[in-house]
Amino acid sequence: MRNFVFHHLTLKKTLKDSAQLVYDELMPFWLKSHLPTRHKDHVIKKIKDTYAEYCNLMKNKARGNEKDHENQEHFSRMIDNLFDISHAASD
Repeated sequence: MRNFVFHHLTLKKTLKDSAQLVYDELMPFWLKSHLPTRHKDHVIKKIKDTYAEYCNLMKNKARGNEKDHENQEHFSRMIDNLFDISHAASD
């Protein structure tokens, strides 16, 4: 997420270009592990959706109500976990 924000806000790249750059940085690690991954379009959408959720949380960061704090905590826990782009299991 930090790389995406850097590309988008600091380097002034578009959302799509920033997501593409982050995808290009992620893939070598996943390919090295020999795990199947989702299609490129799905990964880029997931990156952009995560950033959209971050932006929505930042709009309400000054609020003090309990629901906003819960949403911020949930997002923090989600970001702390591995950004999972593995292929969906077909059971």
